[in-house]
Amino acid sequence: MGSDMKNLSMNGDAVALRERAEHILRKRKQQDPATPNTDADLRKQLHELQINQIELEMQNSALTELHEARMETELALKRYADLYDLAPIGYFTLDRAGLICEANLTAAALLGVERRQLPRQDFNAYISLDLQSDFKAFLVRVFAHKIRASCELVLSNSRHQPIFVHMDAVPDESGQTCRAIVENITLRKLAEKSLFNVHDQLERSVHERTAELTDINEALRVEVAERKRTEAALLESRAALRRLGAYQERIKEDERKRIAREIHDELGSLLTGIRANACVALGNAERGDRPLEQLADIAKLADLAIDTVRKVITELRPSVLDQLGVWAALEWYAGQVERRTGLACECVLDPHAVDTELDPERSTALFRIVQEALTNAARHAMASRVTISVTRDANQIKVEVQDDGKGISDERRFSSDSWGIAGMYERALHFDGEFRICSTLGRGTLVFFRFPLEKSHAP
Repeated sequence: MGSDMKNLSMNGDAVALRERAEHILRKRKQQDPATPNTDADLRKQLHELQINQIELEMQNSALTELHEARMETELALKRYADLYDLAPIGYFTLDRAGLICEANLTAAALLGVERRQLPRQDFNAYISLDLQSDFKAFLVRVFAHKIRASCELVLSNSRHQPIFVHMDAVPDESGQTCRAIVENITLRKLAEKSLFNVHDQLERSVHERTAELTDINEALRVEVAERKRTEAALLESRAALRRLGAYQERIKEDERKRIAREIHDELGSLLTGIRANACVALGNAERGDRPLEQLADIAKLADLAIDTVRKVITELRPSVLDQLGVWAALEWYAGQVERRTGLACECVLDPHAVDTELDPERSTALFRIVQEALTNAARHAMASRVTISVTRDANQIKVEVQDDGKGISDERRFSSDSWGIAGMYERALHFDGEFRICSTLGRGTLVFFRFPLEKSHAP
């Protein structure tokens, strides 16, 4: 019967309702044959009443089913509305111009606008300016090809906060509107940006670390090369020291030979002559002759012997250096060189320098440097004139030895075998001084050095 009521409620045909009521009544009479027989009018009225009652019952049943169906429909609509409005993603219905026809609550919250204000609003107005033309082209593509399409947009809500969204759109059956699903991917974009920043920072860190390691490797390479150069210089220095030691031994030996030769040739012959004259004088004295002539010769030879001894001693170390000081020794030695070699020597001493008393070590070093410079000028420079200038500047003594000779080449000046120059340099360096040689071929040579006066004092 329930199925019949549903069919009746759907067509609403009164004739069919009447026929169905009569059919039901006939079934009831067959099931209840005890119905009393009355006259024809009464039976007709009773029949109509029964038919009307059945029709009412059928209509009431149909109304009940319709009410239940309505309640189910309303419940389904409510569930659909809840699903639509409370969905975690935004739903939009847009027309071809991009106007909003419908939107759920999530979509309205996404735009920061109440849903009742959205219909007929231009969705493009909520898109960042640089992407509005892209969205228009996207809508044209959706409606023209009638396909499902996707895009990513940046929305700006009422709070002017950028929102990154992913949109999927497909046209509906009418072809005039499309349904769009809009998903908020801001967190994902921020995570991607953060990840990109971390990756970029990592790349920079790797690059910086690589550059740092490269610099360290380069520094190590330079240090290794420097150490190799230092080791090579040390080996060369040791070799130079050995050569210098051999040179000094050779100089000492040559000096010993020279002194021995002078003592043998000059002092030996003089002493032999003195002895011979003394023997002659003794013989004459034994015979009663007066040995005056022989004694005079002995005295002359003794004087020559004394001069020879004094010369040897002076060449070893001038006594004037210890007795009168370094400044008098310089003037005396310049005069000796001039008399011995013919080289014109001028000694110019600053009064402030002369008033400065140098300690013995500095005095000896200064004298030996000047002595070596004058020896080089006399032996090698082919100079005709040399000037020795001594000045005092603040707390230091400056000495210049300038000649007008042929000069010295750079190769010779910086040669490791130029032991005289090396000796002058080492003497100056020993007192934290400075030493240099300036020379131009054909235009003479300037030897310059200076001493600080930490251990000296001026009167």
